[in-house]
Amino acid sequence: MCSSDLNFPDWDSFLELDNQEITERIEHYLIIRVKEGKSASYLNNTTFALKNFLDCFDRDEIKWKKLRKLNGKVVKPDIRAFTDEECRRMLSVLTDPRKIAIALFLSSSGVRRQSIPALRIKDLSERPFGCTQIRVPKGKKHNGYTTFINRESTESLNDYFELRKSKGEIFTPETLVFPKKSGKGACTDRSISVEWDKIMKRAGIVEKGLNVHGYRRRFNTIMKTREGANISLIERLMSHSSQIVQLDNHYLKPSIEQLWEEYQKGMIALSVRDTEKEKIENQKLNNQ
Repeated sequence: MCSSDLNFPDWDSFLELDNQEITERIEHYLIIRVKEGKSASYLNNTTFALKNFLDCFDRDEIKWKKLRKLNGKVVKPDIRAFTDEECRRMLSVLTDPRKIAIALFLSSSGVRRQSIPALRIKDLSERPFGCTQIRVPKGKKHNGYTTFINRESTESLNDYFELRKSKGEIFTPETLVFPKKSGKGACTDRSISVEWDKIMKRAGIVEKGLNVHGYRRRFNTIMKTREGANISLIERLMSHSSQIVQLDNHYLKPSIEQLWEEYQKGMIALSVRDTEKEKIENQKLNNQ
């Protein structure tokens, strides 16, 4: 913004006002912007910029708490789930084994992208039907939990590991599951978000607000819309606090085997690829 937005020719003239007048001017400006339909985040950023500017001149008696109430609440976009078709389209534009492994890992485990950088080989263990158990390390939003990936994801992960080993990498329990693209050091959740913004565009997915979190929403939708789904166990597979049965947050302590039993019920539906051969293999697995 500039001084003219506050009906002043320059900032020096604005600073000649006393604190009460400055407060009233800013209040009038914010009210106009609200009526114009400006978002809460836009107004918050403007208020923050004005506060920083006035703090430089020791104008610390402005009623910022009152002014911020005019801005309303920042409404986060409601990110929908990726569809199966969108997941296949994204997979179709990928040739890098690392990105393919990440895509299938996210789609079949439902983990947050923030959990990806910390994963190490010691956090993986084998499960029947070609699946893998994942011990998700402690993060900002959880204290660590257990989930799983299906056979499709496990196979792509093993392909990625074999590629790395063929280049001379030595695996230990502390080896990162998904290091940087260069292979040195841990990646960041931010880098994954940036990568997936590009992947989505290449796949023709340009819906505003939709991002890599769509994989987690897809996992949630598939697992919970099955007939006979145990919502409380699925919440644990996603490291969610239960909003439906709040006592579960304190009293429900499911075993890993109980979580595994629940995961198996939806693991085939979580698959992304849909070839005829895989349909037959999945049907055999379903019969088992």
